[in-house]
Amino acid sequence: MGRGLAWLIGNVLVVLVIVVNKKMRHSTTNLFIANLAVADLIIMLFGVPEITQFIINRGFLANLQLISTLGRFSSHSRTL
Repeated sequence: MGRGLAWLIGNVLVVLVIVVNKKMRHSTTNLFIANLAVADLIIMLFGVPEITQFIINRGFLANLQLISTLGRFSSHSRTL
């Protein structure tokens, strides 16, 4: 929990500093760093909970019929 909070605060501060300070917005490097911070935030919000769910449940919670249907489509695409 502590690491995740530090990760969140750090990335938000990076984006905030670059957005608030006009001088920082003119550098391509700073915009790239802000882009990486935003990407980090997106991964933290969407990727980490899914991975945590996978670890806790020992597998993704998915409909077995959906999985078998997707399996059929992938086997047909290999034969074409």
